[in-house]
Parts: sequence; structure tokens; C-alpha cells
Amino acid sequence: MFKLKIIIFLIIPISTYSQTIKGKLFDSENKFPVPSASVVIEKDSQKKVIVADSLGFFRFDNLDAGRYDIMVSCIGYELAFLKALLVTNGKQSDVQILMLPKINFLKEVTIRPTKQEANYISSHNISVDQTNRYAATWGDPARMAMSFAGVGSVSDESNELVIRGNSPRGLLWMIEGIEVPSPNHFSSEGASGGLVSALNTTTLNNSTFYTGAFPANYGNATSGVFDVRLRKGNNEKRESNINVGIQGIDVGSEGPIFKKHNSSYLINYRFTDTKIIKVFGLSSLLRGVAPKFQDLTFKLNFPFKKANFSVWGIGGKNTANYTLQSFLEVDNRSNFYASGANLFLQLNKKTSWETILSFSGNGNINNRKELYTTQKEVKISELSYSYMRLSSNISKKVSESSTIQAGVILSQLSYNLTGSLNNTFFDTITVSNKGLDDNGRTQYLQSFGLWKKRWRNTAVAVGVHSSFFVLNNKHTIEPRLSIKQEINPKSSLNVGVGLHSRLEPISVYLFENNFSVNDRPAVTENKIDNKYLDITKSFHSIIGFTFLPNNKWRINTEIYYQRLFDVGVGDTTKIRGIGYVSLINQVNAVNLYPLVSRGAGENYGWELTVEKNLNRGTYFLFTSSIYRSTFQNVGQQKKPSRFNNGFVFNLLTGKEWQIRKNLLNVNLRNTWAGGIRTFPFNMVNGFPNYDNSQGYTAQLGNFFRTDLKISFILNFRKTTSTFSLDVNNITNRENPLTQIYNPITKQLETINQLGLLPVLNYRINF
Repeated sequence: MFKLKIIIFLIIPISTYSQTIKGKLFDSENKFPVPSASVVIEKDSQKKVIVADSLGFFRFDNLDAGRYDIMVSCIGYELAFLKALLVTNGKQSDVQILMLPKINFLKEVTIRPTKQEANYISSHNISVDQTNRYAATWGDPARMAMSFAGVGSVSDESNELVIRGNSPRGLLWMIEGIEVPSPNHFSSEGASGGLVSALNTTTLNNSTFYTGAFPANYGNATSGVFDVRLRKGNNEKRESNINVGIQGIDVGSEGPIFKKHNSSYLINYRFTDTKIIKVFGLSSLLRGVAPKFQDLTFKLNFPFKKANFSVWGIGGKNTANYTLQSFLEVDNRSNFYASGANLFLQLNKKTSWETILSFSGNGNINNRKELYTTQKEVKISELSYSYMRLSSNISKKVSESSTIQAGVILSQLSYNLTGSLNNTFFDTITVSNKGLDDNGRTQYLQSFGLWKKRWRNTAVAVGVHSSFFVLNNKHTIEPRLSIKQEINPKSSLNVGVGLHSRLEPISVYLFENNFSVNDRPAVTENKIDNKYLDITKSFHSIIGFTFLPNNKWRINTEIYYQRLFDVGVGDTTKIRGIGYVSLINQVNAVNLYPLVSRGAGENYGWELTVEKNLNRGTYFLFTSSIYRSTFQNVGQQKKPSRFNNGFVFNLLTGKEWQIRKNLLNVNLRNTWAGGIRTFPFNMVNGFPNYDNSQGYTAQLGNFFRTDLKISFILNFRKTTSTFSLDVNNITNRENPLTQIYNPITKQLETINQLGLLPVLNYRINF
């Protein structure tokens, strides 16, 4: 025992290097600095108190590593709290805390930092600390969001988010306040997710995630909004990080540009290929896939006395080559990028103005070959988009309890699209359908107005969002309303209603049915297009109840109903047998059918969240969702949709031990969900037949997975090392992903999701 203590003493470092917590206080309504507030930090019953300066800055030096609670008080504002802030030796902690203006008759409320907009229902804050700490997140905020009530996934091999039974395509991604393409590697046309996120927790600030009835300043989304913010770099000293894991190798740096002006830079680069994965002994994970990807993120920040200017960017590219089930060869290549310049101006004591100019784009190249018997099929598509967006909004604080906001978003959408389906039979007959062959540009215009008001025990956010699509002259007017009613100091009732809409990718509108045999038209209905499809719309209605037993626990429950309409569905007057086609059931936008905007759908369900925040080293999170999702096509009855899994239950818990100045974390996550939906399958006269007449009535086996994550944070004198082992699916359960008919074996074969997968990672900050 004595020898063991000696070994532990030698291995675990004693931290003698002091660290810093610094930050800035902002008014939650107009984002102006809050001066002269009292800031208190506490750790292990030891407190330190300082007063923020005239610009809202505060700073604590000579701190030991560990977790700190922060409380801020100021005349004219409610108390604000930031709990369990992690301080390490390898990096200064820089925080932003939003202060809620005080109305004398309101009770104290807790304000979480970096919440972007006031919304009283179906909103979640996603912290970097949670994303790094929870099991099975892979450092990806989208995978972390799968722990929330009402959120599921298409498969555990993707971070696509199924929100309350909606297609993942209804999710809006935003970075630094403006819409961007899906920031994920291996993302297909029109999809919102992919295999690996390009968002890196090294560069992220906390994010806001909405699952319904989001406020009027958000548009072009029918299911949810992921509002991501990049943090600014350290403006006092240079800091660096290196991360090594099966997701690749990434290196980052940050520091001051001009110390005198408090400007800073932040940059991070990551790359990976099959060699890195094989080094970790996980060749079986590849399943014959040869993936390669790289991404880059940066932010330059230039603060001024009454203004702030920043330039940012994120981009990535990837390739994947593989053979599926011995008869399908796939070659996928894709890329994406988003960059922007943000200017924030404080016009006067009550009015602010923000303008964002961004350039973004994405592209996909897909080559597929199906080889069996005497038939050969090659399916090719090459799609590229570029977007220029200008967003400008003004916010005015009418009184301490009332704020108005208005803005416009102007988007120019440029495209270059080619897509075809070619089949050669017996080397003599060639059947083709060149559905896409177009390039050009169009515009999408949005505007919004939002009013937020607080009365005695009531808070209201009411507004309207409107849009106009120049390509087909379609427009929308979308009213929104959220209400929070305090019942007593520990409980509140929340209501949200609103109309929302989302454009389809341009490729859906520009599809043309050019069907031919041996280069001769095979049908008279040539040049069938979807140009004049309506914009898909979704009406949200939600009622929620929140109970706070104390400052550690939170219980929230919500019931909701969504009605989708003007949905693109198969036009049976043009092509027979496509009455089952509905955009509600698609993960991506790959479409080779004429559509008509006469489809509909419904999603409704009940959710429960029981949460204990990290306190004294432990946390607990239980979420449950029970729901139903249906779709309805022209002249048909309601049918189960592809995403009608039925239920999702999550249980997360963890324990953190402080060993001297170091931290040991053990985290567990259990997920139980309904199985993936599919069409019933049978053999008819020796040929495979998927019976789509009844919708997605067949369901694969239920999904169950247990994940374990162990991490150890070692604080040395001037560096911090983090070792983590994230063991996904520790029981190695075979959860079915899909079923594919193999023409070679003439059998329906099941493809399973990921089995036991250890994800190793090492990070050093210095």
C-alpha cells in the first residue's frame, strides 16, 4: 500500500501554477456592457469578490485549477449565475454573462450565459463543457443534443437530428448569427447532418438549440434551429492545443493580434484518413470504407469602445470510397465552407445595430456502380451551391421591460447542378433519365419583427417572419408567439405557437423528367419540372410546465402538436406508382420524381425532462419522448412516416472526483428507442417487392445502447493534458440499421449499426 501511494504521488502532478477567470457582463436585451456589477466566485466554500469596470470587464487572478461558481449582482438587474465553470492550467477561462434587467415585482431568476435570444419554450443551452463531458458525443454538439427530450437520430453512424418526428432536413444551422450549409463531413445533398461534425469544441462557445416554436428572428426551418457561436481567442497571451484521436489530428492556436486594442485570433485545423484509424487498431470500424477529411476554423475579433468587428470562417472537404454488400461500389466526395464579417454598433444607450455579410457554399459528387448478373447501373450526380447573404437587424430597448427588434436577410443562391440515372441492360439497351442539368442564380428574401415584453409574472415574445422566393414567386407570412407565466417562484407555465417554413434545395425545384431509351425520348411528358412547388410549412403548438425544486434540480414537461402542409409529394398524374413519395420521409434531397404541393403530415407527443446540474461532482439527466408521426399524400389516408419511431428514452449520469488539482470523470449514457421504420417486404413471383401502399408500417427491432466515457484531466504547471476513453455500445448490441435485398444471394439482408467502439483521445493545452 505504501508503494502504491508513492506511485500515485509520482504520476499525479501537484499544480502550483495559478490561473485566471476573466469575462464581460452584457445586458441580455440589447447586448450592451453592464458596468460596476459585483462579481463573486466560490470554490470549496472560499469566496472572492470584485467589482466589474465601467465596460463590464472583470478578472480573477491567482486561482487554482478546479470548478468555480460565479454570481453577479448589479443595481437594476436580476442576479445571474454561472455554475461549475471548469478552470485548467493550460488555458485562461474567458466567459460572457448575460444580465436580465430587473422589474421590481419579479422574483430572482437564473440566467445562463450566452443564450442568444429570449424564448420561453422548447429551447436548450448546449455548453462546451457538457459536450466534452457527456458519453458518446465525440465532441460534437449535435450528438450531445440527442440527449434532449424530443430528439432522436437516423442512426448512430450519423449526427442527423430527428426532432419530434420531423425529417432531419427541417433543421436550420446558423453560425455567428447567420444561416450556413450543414457543417458536417460526409453530408449528402439536402441533408442537415453527416458522419463527423466539423464543429470543434476547441473553437466553440456555448450554443442554443430550439426544438419547436422558435422566435421570429429565425426563418427557413420547420423542425428546429441550431444557433452556434464561435468564441473569441485569448487577447492577452498565446495559447495552443494539440488533439489526437480516431477522428484525426487537430492543432490550434490563439492569442492577441494587437494587445493594446484587445484584438485576438483563433484558428484550428484537423485532418484524418484511414491510416490514423488503423493506428488505433480499429480497421473493422471502416467496413471497407476509405474516408479522408479535413477542416479549418478561424475567428478574428476586433473590439472597440462602442462597437465590435469580427471575421470568421469554417470549411471542410472529404472523400469516401467503399463497397456495400459486395454489389454496390460507391465514390462520394463533398465539401462545404462558410465565412463572414460581423459588425456590431452601439448607436446610443438603448439602440444597437448588427450587420453580417457572409459567403458560403457546399458541393457533392456521387458515383455509384451496381454490379450483378448481366446488368450494370451507374448513377452520377454533381451538385454545387454558393450563397451570399446579408443580414441586418436593429434592436431597441423601449423600457427596462420591453424590447423591439427588426431585421432583413437577403440571400443570393447560385447553383451548378447535373444529375442522371443510366442503366445498361445486356450491353445493348441504355435507359437514362437526366433529371438535372442547370446552372444560374436566384434570391431568397426574409424579414422579421419581434417584440419582447415582461409584466408582473408574465413574459411575452410576439413577432412575425416573412419570406419571398424569387425563383417561383412564392412567399410566406409566419406569425409567432411565446408566453411564460410564473405560477409561483418555483414553477411556470409556457405556451408557444407559430408558423414556420423551409425551402427545399434548388435541385428539387429544378428537376426535369427527361426519360429516354437509347437516347430517344420514351415518354411524351418530357420536361416535367417542380419549379412552382410551394414552400413547405409547419404549424407548431406547444404547452410546457417547468418546476424548480431548488437551484440544482429542474423538471420540465411539454406536449406538442405540429401540422405540416404544402408538402411536396409524388405527382401520380405524371408518373404512375409514385403515390407513396413524400418529402416528409426523406433524409436528403435526392429526388428523381415530379412533385405536387398537396401533401401533409402530423407530429404530436409528450416529453419529460428531469435534470440535476453538476453539483459536488455529480449530475443526472433523464429525458423521455413518446410521439407519433404520420404523412398523408394526395387522396390517401394518414400513414406512419419514416421517422415514426414511437419513443426515445435517455438516462445520463456521471461522477467527477478532484484528485489534488486534477479531475477524474466517469460518465454513463443509456438510450432506448423505437426501431427504424421501413416498407414491408415480400417476394412476388420470385422478385423482391417493397409494399409502399401502407406507408412505413414495418419496423426493425428496438434500439438500445449503453455508452461509457472515462476522462482524466491533468493540470501541470503550465499545461493541461486530457486523456479520454469513450466506449460506445459497451454491450456490443447489434442494433439494426436497414435491410437491403442482395441480388446475388436473393435474400433480404440486415445491416447493423455500430457495435462496440472505443474512441481514444488525447488533448494537450499549453
